[in-house]
Amino acid sequence: MVTAADLAAVRHQVIEAADRAGLPLEVVTRFTLAVNEVVTNAVVHGGGFASVTVTGDRQRVVVEVRDHGNGIPEGVTTDLPPPEQTHGRGLWLARQLCDDLTIHSDGGGTLVRLSTSPPVA
Repeated sequence: MVTAADLAAVRHQVIEAADRAGLPLEVVTRFTLAVNEVVTNAVVHGGGFASVTVTGDRQRVVVEVRDHGNGIPEGVTTDLPPPEQTHGRGLWLARQLCDDLTIHSDGGGTLVRLSTSPPVA
């Protein structure tokens, strides 16, 4: 289980997996930020902790973040909120920074899956 105190360790896991996958530094940085946003959301909105799984190979890096909160409230999207709104950009930002982001949410929690791959040469 991951809490707010474990965010740095999660970032290090992501960086190590991305390095093993041969991702360039820019992609590693972007993906790590995306994962940090999602894990932070899970901890803050999902009951204070989350489970995080980081896997990777030469093809891609995949991170799954699961919380056991009440799910994402209806109306919350991955769209960019209006400029006057002071919150709600985490999922939008994460979607911009990785190749794929899927969300499964219900009353028993939320599972967010992020992935990225090396750029095609």
